[in-house]
Amino acid sequence: MERRIARRYVTDAEIEIWIPRAGILGRARSAEFPAADMSMFGTSVYAGTNDGLKRGQVVEITIGSESTTAIIRSEEATDTKKRSRYGIEFIKPSEEFLDEVRIITNEARRLMGETVGQENLWLRSG
Repeated sequence: MERRIARRYVTDAEIEIWIPRAGILGRARSAEFPAADMSMFGTSVYAGTNDGLKRGQVVEITIGSESTTAIIRSEEATDTKKRSRYGIEFIKPSEEFLDEVRIITNEARRLMGETVGQENLWLRSG
């Protein structure tokens, strides 16, 4: 099922994700993943199938110097068996976090040739 609300922009941003521990003996850890695309509501990342990400899992995401809680909404197989694309939705992000997302998405829009001005900025209401 398609869950996208806002337009997503292809980006080369790196996203740091704090992955909670798995099982009794597992350890929580932080890892960086390349973003496939991003919007004001969420992002998707490419990660190995053994990196510890699972659908329904709540994680902490850091973009630039700002962090927010997020939930992994989907997992799609890619052409490589050892790699998947994970759809991630931001949960109540702060305005500072959304400012980081705006910077990335506005740069992606500029690279696509779109005009980016105050009248084109769409603000997410929380």
